[in-house]
Amino acid sequence: MKSKWNLMAAAGSILLLVLSGCGPSGGTPTCATASLQAPLLASPALWGVVDSLSPSLSWTYPDSTCNPQGYAIHLESGPFFTDSLGGGTGNPSTSWSPGSPLQPAGEYNWTVQAINGSSLGPVSTNRFFFTGPLCDPAVTQIQYATLLQPADGAVINTLQPALIWQYPFGCLSKSYRVDLSTDPTFADTSLSGATGNPSTRWYPGDPLADCTTYFWKVRPFNDSSLGPVSEIWTFRTNASGTCAAEAPAIVRGVLWFDQCPLAADTLPIPNPLPAGCIVDGWGIDADAIHQAGEPPILGVPVKVYSPNYFGTVVASTVTNMNGMYQISLPPGKYALTIDADLYPQFLGDTHWTSPKGLALADRQIYLAAGQILTGQDFGRYQFIGSTPTPVGPSPTPVLPTFTPTHVPLSFTPNINAYCRFGPDISFSSIDIAMTGQAYLMDGRNLEGTWYRIMISASAGCWVPAGTGMPSGDTSGLRVLLDVPTPTPTLVFSCASYSDEKSCELNPACQWVPASPARGGYCR
Repeated sequence: MKSKWNLMAAAGSILLLVLSGCGPSGGTPTCATASLQAPLLASPALWGVVDSLSPSLSWTYPDSTCNPQGYAIHLESGPFFTDSLGGGTGNPSTSWSPGSPLQPAGEYNWTVQAINGSSLGPVSTNRFFFTGPLCDPAVTQIQYATLLQPADGAVINTLQPALIWQYPFGCLSKSYRVDLSTDPTFADTSLSGATGNPSTRWYPGDPLADCTTYFWKVRPFNDSSLGPVSEIWTFRTNASGTCAAEAPAIVRGVLWFDQCPLAADTLPIPNPLPAGCIVDGWGIDADAIHQAGEPPILGVPVKVYSPNYFGTVVASTVTNMNGMYQISLPPGKYALTIDADLYPQFLGDTHWTSPKGLALADRQIYLAAGQILTGQDFGRYQFIGSTPTPVGPSPTPVLPTFTPTHVPLSFTPNINAYCRFGPDISFSSIDIAMTGQAYLMDGRNLEGTWYRIMISASAGCWVPAGTGMPSGDTSGLRVLLDVPTPTPTLVFSCASYSDEKSCELNPACQWVPASPARGGYCR
C-alpha cells in the first residue's frame, strides 16, 4: 500500500511540472540580462487615432527563444512630452493599458523596454498616437490654433526648432498647415509645410539660416476645410552665439482727422450720403480715406510695444506738424499704439476709423530686416458739421494737459462664445471670445442684449450679453446702430484652385503632388 501512494505522489509531481510549462511563458526560459533586446511596437499604429481613453498598447519581443521577466512602458502626453504616465507589466505579458483614462483629443508618445529585475534593456523606437474625437470639418472653419513655442520674439540657439502649438477645442484637426518665412507677408512659401496628421508639433524640412528673423503661423486643415489662421509669431536664430544686429526697418505713417459732415447717430440716414461718409457698425462714420483737406493731428506720441500691446514699450516718437511720424526698429513683431484718452485733441464725438477702436488705436506690424513699411496711418473720426475745420496747422504742438479719468469697460466671457459680424445669431461668426479673457467693450445694441467687443486690437465683433460679465456699469455704454442682415457668402476653399501656380499664389493654400496621371490638388 505504501508503494502505491509513493507512485501516486511521483505522478502528481510530474503532472505539476508539465502544467507549469503551460503558463504565460509557455515554459520559455528567461532571457539573459546582458542579451535583452528592444521590443517591437505593434499597436496603436504610428499616428493612429484610438477611440478609447484606456487603449491597449501592445508589442512583441524579437527573440522567440526566451522571455524577459517583464516590461517597462514609458508614456508621455503632448505637446511637450515631459510628464510620465507609464508603468510596468510585472510579467512577460506583451500588452498594457494606462492606469487612469487619457485625455480626449490628446497626443501621446510611448516606448517599451524589457526588464530583468532592476536591469533595463534597450528602448524601443518612439511611437505617437492620438485619442479622439476628430473635429467635424464645419467646426474646423471657426477654430484656430494657439502658438506655444518658440516664444514670440524669442532668440533660439538651434537651426531645426520644433514649432509647437495647441488646439484647445476638445477635438482633433486632421492636419495643420504651417507657414514659415523670413517675409512677414509670407509671399515666400518655400519653407512652409504641413503635419499630415493631428500632431501639434512640426519641424522645418531643412536647417534654417543662422542670424535670421522668422515669422510663422498655423491653420487647422480638415478634409477640404481650412480653418482660421493663428496669430503670427516671430523668432530669431543665433546658433553660433555671435550674430550681429540685423539691418533696422523703418515704419512711417500719418495721424489725421477723418472728417464727415454728419454726426454718427444721425437718423434717418440720408441717401445718398455726403462725400467722405459711410455707414458701418458705428452708425454714420468717416470713410477711413485720407483725403485732401482733412487736417493732420500733431504733437501726439506714437508708442511701440513688443511683441504686442501687452508687452513693453520699446520706442516712441511724436507726430510732426504734418501729423507724420517715422520710427526705426529691429526686425520683428510690434504694436503701434495711440491712447486717445490722454490728449484733448480727441475729446468730443470722435473715434478711430483707421483702425477702428474705442480709446486705444493699435496696429500690429511685422518687420523684416531693412524693410520700409509705409501706410501705417491712424484716422480719427471728426464731426465737422456744415463748416469744414480749417486745415492750417498750429505752429506749437499740443501736449497732454490732464490725466484721464475715463476707464474703458471690458467684457469677460464665462463660456467660449461665438463673436459675430452683427448683433444677432443670423450673422456669421468671425472668431471665438475665450472664457476668462477680458475684451475691451466697444458698444452695445439698443436693447443691451448684445455687446460689441474688440476681439483683437483692431477688429471688433458682437457677443450675447448673457455669455459673460462686463467690468462695470454699461448704462453709459454708447449704442451702436445695427447693421443689415448679411447675405450668405460661400466659404473659401483651396480646392477651387485647379493648377499649382494659382494654388501657391495664395499663402493659405498648398499644392500636393499626386501621380503623374492625376497631377496634384490644392489644399
